[in-house]
Amino acid sequence: MTSTCPSLLDLGSPDPDVRAHVEHCHRCQALQHGITTPQPAEGGATPTPDDEHAVQRGAVWTASAPRVDTFLFVAVLDVDEGDVWVAPAADDIDAIHTDFLLPGDQLMFALWVRCAHTFKVLREQLNDEIGRLSDEQTDTVLTCVQTLLDGGPFTGNERFGASVIADHDPRLDAAEAFKQNTFPWREPWQLLSTADELGAVCAARRQQLGVSVSELAEDIDVDTEDWTRFEAAQLDLPASLPTARLAAAVRRLALPKGRKLLKLAAATVMRAHRPDGGGATLAFARRRQGVRHTTARPDPEELERAADRYSAALGRALGL
Repeated sequence: MTSTCPSLLDLGSPDPDVRAHVEHCHRCQALQHGITTPQPAEGGATPTPDDEHAVQRGAVWTASAPRVDTFLFVAVLDVDEGDVWVAPAADDIDAIHTDFLLPGDQLMFALWVRCAHTFKVLREQLNDEIGRLSDEQTDTVLTCVQTLLDGGPFTGNERFGASVIADHDPRLDAAEAFKQNTFPWREPWQLLSTADELGAVCAARRQQLGVSVSELAEDIDVDTEDWTRFEAAQLDLPASLPTARLAAAVRRLALPKGRKLLKLAAATVMRAHRPDGGGATLAFARRRQGVRHTTARPDPEELERAADRYSAALGRALGL
């Protein structure tokens, strides 16, 4: 399950309880001395999980979650823009046949990868890389995961836990409890993946929290009708919703801040923004002359630039 050890940020704390724990915990000692700080890249920037190549398939990371003061070990199975598909891992479980063992001489301490409980996290949730699976180990885990996803029978080998031989095996209940306990780590990605643009995501989250449109609009000082149109992906964001107000809504709704949220905001701009390049005046003149003309679509490149500007400004308003 989740580690009962102090978070990585607290490992060096002078607190007597933390120091006593680390003194008798081989895992914390290994983490404290074995994790290396990323070296600055050219130009002085320090690589982070947000960087394009910072997170790689097969790496084992510690992951954080909102309102949780500990971390979860995860093995990276695949990486996409803003998304990381992971298998959670633990060292304090009674392993079953779908749990893959990573030996202690590879990761500083033995760790079981829980192949039956994969999910996605945001890049921003990954904190520190503690080791890496070999290509063979990564392929083995992925084969196991795919077999489970396909619903086929799985037969492990000496690197997997013991088989379940009865429906009342207590390890099955423990596995279900583990799945429930990892929800705080799964929730951030799920919150931002209910739709392909930000308005619908905000609507779903607002309803989940039981907040009315008028209440939210009043809290963040926007017009109720404008917010309703935003949730329906019909509001021209650059023209009608300042980024400071949208940032206030993101905080009010407790949405995870990061690359994926900014990408969703850009998608909303692409849907509803209509840059005025004089086309409206020209169309009005044509109508007065009795000339019918199909409404021109906005220039895609101009739309993309507007989306990039708005999402960048939103990022600054959110402190990203």
